[in-house]
Amino acid sequence: MSTTFVTANNIIHSRFIILSWPRALSLIYLTFGIICSFIISYAMPPWENPDEGTHFMRAEQVSRGIPIGSRLSDKNAGGIVDGAIIHTIIPFFPLRTSRDAHPTRAMYAATENLRWGTGDALGGFPNTAVYPPTLYAPAALGIYVGKTMDWTVLRTLRLSRLINGIISVTVASIAIALAGSVAPILFVWLSLPMVFTQMAAVTQDGPLFAFAALAVALLCRPLCDAQPLSRMRFAGACLCIILFAMGRPPYVTAALMLLLPNGISWRIRATGFAVVITSVLSWIFFAQMTAVVVFRADIRPDEIIDPILHAKIILTQPWMFIALMSLTLWYFWGGLWEQAVGVLSWLDVPLPRWFYVIAILALVIGSALSSRSSVANRIGPSVACTVIITAIIGLFAVQFMVWTPIGANHVHGVQGRYFTPIFMFSSFMIPRISLISDYIAVYFISILAIFPFIGLYATWIAVAGRYGF
Repeated sequence: MSTTFVTANNIIHSRFIILSWPRALSLIYLTFGIICSFIISYAMPPWENPDEGTHFMRAEQVSRGIPIGSRLSDKNAGGIVDGAIIHTIIPFFPLRTSRDAHPTRAMYAATENLRWGTGDALGGFPNTAVYPPTLYAPAALGIYVGKTMDWTVLRTLRLSRLINGIISVTVASIAIALAGSVAPILFVWLSLPMVFTQMAAVTQDGPLFAFAALAVALLCRPLCDAQPLSRMRFAGACLCIILFAMGRPPYVTAALMLLLPNGISWRIRATGFAVVITSVLSWIFFAQMTAVVVFRADIRPDEIIDPILHAKIILTQPWMFIALMSLTLWYFWGGLWEQAVGVLSWLDVPLPRWFYVIAILALVIGSALSSRSSVANRIGPSVACTVIITAIIGLFAVQFMVWTPIGANHVHGVQGRYFTPIFMFSSFMIPRISLISDYIAVYFISILAIFPFIGLYATWIAVAGRYGF
């Protein structure tokens, strides 16, 4: 009798823990993420995140209420920014140009008195001038506070990093809490060091990761857990897709997932799909008319970039483009995978080799745990696969047109972190079967919960080794 009671109690206890997975993982992520944001915001030297200087200038422009940059010449775009930003970037430039350079007291001393309001300057930031203002709102808030408090630019940079990190982590933790059965795999994707370092930096990528995850979470109930989707969640999913797809337009293919949910009329689904597509296309048109330029700071005189010619190749000779894309993936897939997991700073600070193996194991465990839902939408996996493939093709097409010289033997400028948001939609492709028992699953969840802490340790080793502290 007592044995039966204990067995039943263990089963109930394990099922209770399993049902509370999303909330437990969300709380772990939120707590760890805020701590991690503080550490990374202050540990990473100034401007040592990818393109952080130009992202910061774009955020400062947004803090002035300017929605988009302007075209300054045929190869440059940007606008008016506070001149103190440029003077604060210059002393730290040797860190980028030399792999052996470390931050020095002289670098910090040269910037410690550079405050806001020293005079406007014309800043060129063509790679970020075209981005929408929405994803820069957290960093712009930090800049606004820094200006109001009469702080130095350097202190404002750290505050903007921190605010960007806290807001991005909060949105991501909400996504995990709402993700239902796919919470474990979403937890792993959002815990990758590259994701955390981008959240705790002045860049649009941190919020972009968070809103991509939230879109997946809002759509998971009808597509993974066989539950009806409310109009509010559907509207939220539409808004999230708009936000992260405007930041990187090839992600707009995620709008196809809006056509699937049950419990909502076909008319509403079609309307949501149309609103997302129209919003993203409208921003592309606006950016094209206002600030898009062809630029490559590192291009050689004998190399020419011709977006129109490459667009014609994609349309008239698609097999040539597909072959070039396939060769790029074939030769560089290992590097792209490592970048997605974490190659920090200016893509020159790799993590310890052992962590990439742990990341693979974490993704396997997260996928196994996420396979434990009741019913899945039958065509959901096919549509999700279509979303991922078309988005990848779109990412390569953009880089082929605006970043790849004529005659190149591979597509230039593709980075691993570009794929992370769209790969989150692979959550809808996981077979809905029970791979492990309820009781064992509890222990796997416990193992998964320490993955972010291992990632932070690996990040600290890499950053400390690179910058000498």
